[in-house]
Amino acid sequence: EKKQLPLFSKLLELNLLKTKDGAFAVDFTEKKIYLRALRGLEGLDYPEFVDLVRTLSEVADEWDDKLKAEFPS
Repeated sequence: EKKQLPLFSKLLELNLLKTKDGAFAVDFTEKKIYLRALRGLEGLDYPEFVDLVRTLSEVADEWDDKLKAEFPS
């Protein structure tokens, strides 16, 4: 819907500038936004895994409340 365009635009901007090793993804069926890892798990060693989880956790923690405040449902 048109009312969602500002949110989608914001998510695309964040994907480029603020999500590090992650990217926001939209599930239209469930009407949910996810933060997903851009790196696959194949060949991932333990320190890389820990770094990936830490990075995604930090990004999610930074943006969940900001996005909820800017785009209340």
